[in-house]
Amino acid sequence: MSPTYRSLCSSIAMLMLAVPLIGCQDDEAPWKPYSEELCELHTDHEGNATSITTDSGNTLKINSISQKFTPDSIYRAIAIINHNDDAPEAHLLQFVSAPKPLPNIAANAGKDAVRLLSCWHTERYVNLRIAIPCSEIQRHAIGFADDGIIRTIVTAGKPNRKTRRIRLLHYVDDDRQDFYQESIISCPVYDFEGELEPGLDSIQMTVYTEKGPRVFTTPF
Repeated sequence: MSPTYRSLCSSIAMLMLAVPLIGCQDDEAPWKPYSEELCELHTDHEGNATSITTDSGNTLKINSISQKFTPDSIYRAIAIINHNDDAPEAHLLQFVSAPKPLPNIAANAGKDAVRLLSCWHTERYVNLRIAIPCSEIQRHAIGFADDGIIRTIVTAGKPNRKTRRIRLLHYVDDDRQDFYQESIISCPVYDFEGELEPGLDSIQMTVYTEKGPRVFTTPF
């Protein structure tokens, strides 16, 4: 082995040993853990944002927001959570549309197709992540239809299982389809607490996509 080759190998070995030492300096501050979470933004009697409650059930104070809101209200939103050990902090990122489902909507209404990317159920909402075909004009309307309850007889003498049927409404209004815009929309289901029994009844969400209707059923 030539002296030059031995010298090169020795240099590489020293560099490999030095890398982990450089990466483990004691004076380097660790990265703070962050997460984006769906939540409810709460306001007080003066319309000030006071706190958020995440879908995982944590209530946190929110950093100062100068904007005034409707007093004593709840807004659906996405927040960035800074998970400090001593005092986690919440920063408002954006609001999320959360229209309540409307009854007595015609069965053929609001069937303009979207792309369904995901659907999941949290304690108080059924959440959709969709891609809407649109243009810069964006003449769209989004909502939910409440198509009522269907009952299923399971066993004679036992309570019937009930399924609340919800349908995504999407109206294009002659907008072009130049690109897809991703969006999260939440359907409030907490108003069904008096009608549906947790663990027994369910919620059925129907979304009309480019490939036909997609049905998502989840326990209440």
